[in-house]
Amino acid sequence: MMAYNESPLFLQLSPTSISKELPITIYESVVDPSGKMMFYTSTYKIETGEAERIAVDHVAKVSGGGKESQVTTQMNSQKNAIQMLHMRIKLLHKYLSDVKDGKIPKDYNILRAILALGNRFPSLDSAEFNDELLVEYTDVLLMQHLATVSKGIFAMSEVIYNIVSFLKIKYLNVTNP
Repeated sequence: MMAYNESPLFLQLSPTSISKELPITIYESVVDPSGKMMFYTSTYKIETGEAERIAVDHVAKVSGGGKESQVTTQMNSQKNAIQMLHMRIKLLHKYLSDVKDGKIPKDYNILRAILALGNRFPSLDSAEFNDELLVEYTDVLLMQHLATVSKGIFAMSEVIYNIVSFLKIKYLNVTNP
């Protein structure tokens, strides 16, 4: 195992756990002086922000039923607004290209309005912007991983419930699990 990863972690999921804590135990590998690898329970703390809670709530609602969640409705309206903004930016780009190529005459009032609009946007090449973008990007990736783990835990709990129900019926002759 050490050939693949020098410090492997072992993640144990307990889908039958009823506590409010996540049903996860993390074990960290430690190599003792004799060269034997052992796993010890590692402590962890999960810190979530409002965005993460909203995303997990959204995943839970979407996987639990067919009704659209409030997050989906808001995301659709944001998507529509972004599409409209994209269409208008394409229109401005086409106008500026046509003016540059001489296809249409220059209208200095329109050009000044476009310049004023462009000056209202923040610079996208600053170090602060890049740092904030990287933080947001990693947060989104983390949320995607959390949503995937949540869906996996939900699917595992359903499978385990079905297996337990089957075994109760088969071996204990219980008809109502």
